[in-house]
Amino acid sequence: MVDYEDLLSHVEKEYLDDAVKWALTLDWHESDGSEIDDHEHCDICTRPMKPDGSIGIYKSGRIHIKGRAFICEACYRKFIEKRDLTVRKQTCLILSQI
Repeated sequence: MVDYEDLLSHVEKEYLDDAVKWALTLDWHESDGSEIDDHEHCDICTRPMKPDGSIGIYKSGRIHIKGRAFICEACYRKFIEKRDLTVRKQTCLILSQI
């Protein structure tokens, strides 16, 4: 099993910041993992994800250029769930102006 905090410490800060900003623009829903294949990774921390239920998985409600986005439950709890609606709206507004 991959240690989440150790994994995060190896992700480049710029990549992590961009991934979180991007993820805040999407709506997330808990998933049973049936939509992913054996080669899926969290779009924030790059943690490997499998459809076996070994870790919690969230999927994007909106499909983007590569299909559905997936993030692990740890990233959802750390970066998405704790953000209030105002922060999400501000992030979406900023990104829409780029």
